[in-house]
Amino acid sequence: MVASQGVILAAGRGTRLGALTHSLPKPLLEVGGRPLLDHIVASMTASGVRQLTVVTGYLADEVEHHLAASSPVPIGFVRQRQVNGTAGALRLVARAVGHEPFMLGWGDIATDRDHYLTVAEAFRPALAGVIGVNMLGDVSSGSSVVFGDDLVITDIIEKPTEAPPSHWNNAGVMIFGPQVWAHVETLRPSLRGEFELPDAIRSMLASGEVLKAAPLTGRWFDIGTPETLAAARGAFAV
Repeated sequence: MVASQGVILAAGRGTRLGALTHSLPKPLLEVGGRPLLDHIVASMTASGVRQLTVVTGYLADEVEHHLAASSPVPIGFVRQRQVNGTAGALRLVARAVGHEPFMLGWGDIATDRDHYLTVAEAFRPALAGVIGVNMLGDVSSGSSVVFGDDLVITDIIEKPTEAPPSHWNNAGVMIFGPQVWAHVETLRPSLRGEFELPDAIRSMLASGEVLKAAPLTGRWFDIGTPETLAAARGAFAV
């Protein structure tokens, strides 16, 4: 089933990137000859997305002006004025997305375009969601996703501090059905004081909703440091 709505979370500052993001928002850093966000938009639209909503924050004007001029599909913007987590950002787009499935992407992930198509092809109306997952040796800065041979997700742990139950990481490419909204809206802040999407996913699982994993292989980079940016630029060099 094609998700015609798409959401990109692009509000973060990228403080670990230092001077690289003093005057340029992280999602507009160049990878493979063009801004990272351009790759994400192209990947989403190639997977069937026909309407985009982007959550902006740090240097929002620059992100919005760039995408308003370059997006191949209609696009809207919502500003996250308080940095309060991924689910906090997602709350802001509920009215724009409405009650239909939507593709969700992190605005700082450089990955193969086919990964978005893989997630799109895995989604079915009977599912509450599909999460693209990639294997990492260290998932402490991401989310450990637990699932069995049937790919049905049984748990997700945000930034595990102990030995993770799984080295499959939330790759930042997902599709959710409208079931997610009830769980996002009723979240309480985590110990970090933020509204975390993994907590909403755990709430969905506890209520009996079915979400599946879509394993992804190939190029994948979380652009969070100068080192990961350099690695992504090398991997996607034109």
